[in-house]
Amino acid sequence: MNVEIKLSIEWWLPTEGGNEAVPEGYKDVLMEAAKERVFAMVKDGYREGELNETAVLGLDGEPEDGLEFQGYWRSEETVSND
Repeated sequence: MNVEIKLSIEWWLPTEGGNEAVPEGYKDVLMEAAKERVFAMVKDGYREGELNETAVLGLDGEPEDGLEFQGYWRSEETVSND
């Protein structure tokens, strides 16, 4: 039996004008946060869910309390008898 699990993780920066793409400097931090949250939720039996993270990197132009990101993850499981 072969089990393949595919995780899809999407992050965005909500703004008053709509959602914006994640700035380059934040991508690694958000992926680490997502992995921690996703693995904990999978262990509890979830197959998808929301993500929320406040990231403070101290970059120029960043608010003192960081940027608040939102995201969503889902998993797809494929089982074969290979």
